[in-house]
This record gives sequence, structure tokens and C-alpha cells, in this order.
Amino acid sequence: MPDHDATHKNRSLALAGLDAARPDPRQGIRLAVERAVPAIQLDAMHPMTRPRELDRSARRDLAAMLRRAGLRCSGIDLWIPPEHFIDPARADLAISAAESALIAAGEIASLTSGDPVLCVTLPREDGDTSVAQTLSAAAQRAGAVVADHTWPPLENQGSEHLAIGFDPAGVVASGESGDLHSLLARAAPRLRAARLSDMGPAGRVEPGSGRLDLLQYQVAVATSGFDGDLVIDLRAIRDQEAALDRVLEAGLPGF
Repeated sequence: MPDHDATHKNRSLALAGLDAARPDPRQGIRLAVERAVPAIQLDAMHPMTRPRELDRSARRDLAAMLRRAGLRCSGIDLWIPPEHFIDPARADLAISAAESALIAAGEIASLTSGDPVLCVTLPREDGDTSVAQTLSAAAQRAGAVVADHTWPPLENQGSEHLAIGFDPAGVVASGESGDLHSLLARAAPRLRAARLSDMGPAGRVEPGSGRLDLLQYQVAVATSGFDGDLVIDLRAIRDQEAALDRVLEAGLPGF
């Protein structure tokens, strides 16, 4: 087994972006092990890792599988469209899915020495903060944190259980024209999740091949005070293994 601590010690591989090529999450887990990436980011939308269908025994089995592979769980992605949280026909299901994912994040992280973070994109509600407050309270009960990837960040983010997630591709897609490194610095005091992703003219691209200066961004993350895992996000990327190798080769030494 690769020596993770000696290689990419602050990296995680998001499984959400690997579903199309690897329908079984265990294939993504094997890829992380093969590339000496020490953590994975679970996908709450995948049928095999959907938290509301994982009872406590199943969550413990999943954590045991990660431990055997030498992996931590850096968090869970739940990429529900933000409007689902405020759509009367979908809101109950969306909130329930997030609450289940928070419970799973807290428990699996505790069993794998990981980070109990749920990555979501919350709706911009014109002053109505009920969704954020509901999820913040659920995170507190679960011993977890909600990392909201809405950009610009919602003003109500400030409790220890409701923080900011920074996804460069999502920031660019929001229409933000500022320098990504300056924007990261602005988010840093409330930052709890950060991703390696990028955006080009036609959509998500391999990190470093769009708006993102990969090395400068990694330096910015490393000096921001953020001490979590930088999550490699390969959603919509072709030839994902080759892209992963290039991203890892461009990593900062010891980071």
C-alpha cells in the first residue's frame, strides 16, 4: 500500500465526479489508493452510498472498508439543486437528505479520523434563512458542519456549524470576475471546504486548464489557514485518471 503520509497528505478524491466511469464507488476508492491519495469525499447521491439508505451498521461497514484501505473520509457531497430546498414539492425530501448526510458525515468521520463536513449549495432566499438555520441545527446535533458552496457566500454563514465551501469552478460559473486567490482569501475566515476544480468557456475543465492557476491556488489555500483536505473534483472531466495524475504531479511538496 502506498505511504499516504509521504505523498499527497492533504488531498482527497471526490467520488461524485467518478460515477459515470466507475458506477461502483469501490472503484473510486481503489483509484485513490493506487494514486496515494489519503482521503475520499463520499457522494450522497450515489445509490450505494446514499446516507438515508445506510443504517448505522452499514455506515460502520463503510467506515471499516475505508480504514482497511488506509483512507480517511474528508466529507460528503450532496449536490442537490439549491432550488429543491425551497420548492414546496421537494423541500422536505431535500432537507431530509441533508440531515441524513450530516448524521453519516459525523459518524463516518469519527470512525476514519476524517472531517465531518457536508458540502452543499444552499438557495439564495431573499432574506429567508430558514433552510440554513435548519441545517445548521441538524449539523450541531450530528457533530458535523455544513459547508455551503453558494457564491457569493450567504450573509448568515457564521456559526461554527455553517461555513463556506470554495469551489473555483462554481465561483467562476456564478459570474464572479474577481481574482480567485483574492476571493479565497476573503472566504478564508469561514472556510471549511476547498476544492480543486476549474472552469473554461464551455464548462468544467481539468484543474489548471481554465481560469485557475493551479500552483498559485494551492499556495493560497496553504497560506489561508485552511487545514482540511483539498478535494480533487473531476466532474465532467474526460480521461479522469490522466487528469488526476497531472493534478497530483502539480501539487505542492508535502501538501
